[in-house]
Amino acid sequence: MWSFCGAKKRCLNSASPPPSVPMVRWNTTAALRQRSCPGPSSLPPGHSCPGRRRSSAHRKRGGTMSVITVAEELKGAAQAFYDAGKPIYYVGGAVRNTLMGLPKSDIDMTGTAMPEEAVAIARSAGAKASVRDTVMGTVDIHCGGIHVEYTPFRTESYGEGGEHRPQEVIFTQSMEEDALRRDFTVNAIYADALTGEVHDPMGGEGHLQKRVLYSCRPPMDTLKDDGVRILRMVRFACQLHFAIDPQLYRAAKARAGNLQDIAMERKREECYKILLSDGAYPELTAGIHPVVRGLNMLWDLGILNHLFPELMEGESMEQPGSYHRYTVLRHNMMVCASVPCKLHLRLAGLLHDVAKPRCYHLTHGKMHGHDRMGVPMAERMLKRLKADNRTVEAVCALIGEHMFDLDGRAKESTCRKRFSKWGFGFTEDLIELRKGDIIGSGMGGSLATAEKWARILHRMQEEGAVDSMAGLAITGKEIMDATGLPPGPIIGRIKEQLYAKVAVQPRLNRKEVLVQEAKHLYKSIANMENNGLF
Repeated sequence: MWSFCGAKKRCLNSASPPPSVPMVRWNTTAALRQRSCPGPSSLPPGHSCPGRRRSSAHRKRGGTMSVITVAEELKGAAQAFYDAGKPIYYVGGAVRNTLMGLPKSDIDMTGTAMPEEAVAIARSAGAKASVRDTVMGTVDIHCGGIHVEYTPFRTESYGEGGEHRPQEVIFTQSMEEDALRRDFTVNAIYADALTGEVHDPMGGEGHLQKRVLYSCRPPMDTLKDDGVRILRMVRFACQLHFAIDPQLYRAAKARAGNLQDIAMERKREECYKILLSDGAYPELTAGIHPVVRGLNMLWDLGILNHLFPELMEGESMEQPGSYHRYTVLRHNMMVCASVPCKLHLRLAGLLHDVAKPRCYHLTHGKMHGHDRMGVPMAERMLKRLKADNRTVEAVCALIGEHMFDLDGRAKESTCRKRFSKWGFGFTEDLIELRKGDIIGSGMGGSLATAEKWARILHRMQEEGAVDSMAGLAITGKEIMDATGLPPGPIIGRIKEQLYAKVAVQPRLNRKEVLVQEAKHLYKSIANMENNGLF
C-alpha cells in the first residue's frame, strides 16, 4: 500500500562516515532541526551513528517537498475531507516508515476536522467511523479494509511526574502546534492523504537521512510530559538503528524516575518491543545486536533496575573464568540476545540465571540449584510486569529445566523420556536456550549437547514418537479392560510407564502391543505391592 518513486541515496550499511547535522535550536515556531552527527566517542553507551539507508522519496522539481505514494483505498475519504475544506494528513510511523522504505506501521491521521466532523465526513465517503475518546479527540475510521486512527491537530498540557494522560487538551488549526506535542522529529512528519506531499515542520526527514533521534521540543520538556517516551526512545533507536542526540539521552537519564508514574502495562509493552527489536525491521539490524544495545541502554539509564531489580544483584558478580567471560548480569543479557526472536525465549534468556547471586550466598559459594530457585523469582518478576499467564508458565518452565544434561552425558533413552514428557515444542525451545547459554558465555564453548538433543529429537519425530498422553494408542478404559482393574491411581501409573516405553521405542505404540504391556506392568506392580516395595 505504501510505496515510493524517485531518487537514490547511500545505503545504511555503508562504511563511510555519517554526514553532518547542524546544531538543534528549539523554539515554539517549530524551526527546522539541524545538528551535526555526534562522533562515536560522544555517544551514550551502546550507541552508534550509522550511515544512511537507501531512500526513494521523490523531490518536487524546483522545490524541497518530498512526495510519497499514498493508499488508494483511502483516497476517496481523503477527497471527502478536502471537499469539506478539512484537509487530512498521514502522520507518525506510517510516514516515517514509508520514507525509509520499511513496512508500514499502524496508520494515524490528523487534520483540522473536529471529532464529530471527522465522523460525519468519513461516513459520507462510505467509511465506518466513530469517536473512541472525546477528550483526546480519537476517531476510529474503517475504510477499504484499512483501520485508521484520526485525531485533530491539538496541543497538550501535562502535570508533574510524567504521567501519560495530559491534564488539558486543546484542539487547534495548526500543524506546527500539533508537531510540537509529539515525541521525536522523525515521528512528526506529515503527508497529504490525497497528494502524498510531505510536510515537515520539525525537520524530521533530514534526521531520517542522518539516522539520529531528536525530540520535538527541548528534551527535558518532551520527556517530562510522558515518561514512557524514554522507553520509546530506546526502542526506536534499536529497531531503526538510529543514534540518539546526546542532549536527549542525558535528559532521559535525568527523567528516568518519571517511569514510576507510568502504568506497568505500558512499560511492559515497550520492554517487550525492545527485547524483540531485531525482529521489527531485520533488514536494518542484520549483523548487529540491537537487543544488547537496548539492554545496555536500559541498564545505563537505570531502567533495568526499575523493571527487574533482581537482575541487578548479578551486576558485579564474576563467574568462573573457565566457563564464563561475563558477570552474571552481562551473561543474562547476552543469552537474551543470543536466542531466537521469540518473547518467551528472550525473557527466559534474560532471567535464566537470575537466582545465581542468592544461591551463591545461601550455598556458601556454590550455585547448585539456581535453576530451581530461579523459577519462583522469575514468576514474581513477570507477574509484577503484568505478563500473561501463558508467558509466565513458558518462561518459568524453561528456567526450571535449563540445567538438564549439563555435561552432555545423559543417555538417549533418558533424553527421549524427557522430551516426550516436555513436548517437542518445549524441547526445541530448550535446545535454543542451551545454545544461547553457551554463546552468551562469551567463551566460544561447544554446542555439542544441544546438537545431540536436536539429533535425538529429530529421530523421535521421524520414528513417529508422540509427545502427549493423547497420542498413546491405549486409553485408561482399555487398560482397565485388559487388567480387570477398577478406576484408581494404579491405572495412571501404568499409563505413565507405557508412555515412557513408547518414548524410547515408538514402534511399540500399537494397541495390541500396549494391551500386553499393560498386563505385564500390572503383574509387576502387584508383585511389588505384595512385597511392600510399591
